[in-house]
Amino acid sequence: MATVQNTVFEEVADKKAVLEKLFYKINVLERNLEYRDLAEVERERIEKDLQVLKKELKLTEETLKSLHSENMDGYAVVWMVFLFLVCVYALIRLSRMAHEG
Repeated sequence: MATVQNTVFEEVADKKAVLEKLFYKINVLERNLEYRDLAEVERERIEKDLQVLKKELKLTEETLKSLHSENMDGYAVVWMVFLFLVCVYALIRLSRMAHEG
């Protein structure tokens, strides 16, 4: 279980690094489009690059969300097992109290 958690955390960290790089590239391209006088061909190329990067960004964000939800599924199962055990303990304790008193 620990190795699975480590790989999930490592994958999340990798995806976050990719997201940061994509945000930086998008920011640079948007600044170039906004502040530089570019030829029409160059402007179109940068706009296409920007669209591709935004698509990659959305895919990476979706992957990151799925990794977070995958990580939370394990916690949900552990939490439910814990609550079940507390309920069983409470029932056993109540039955002992009823028979003793």
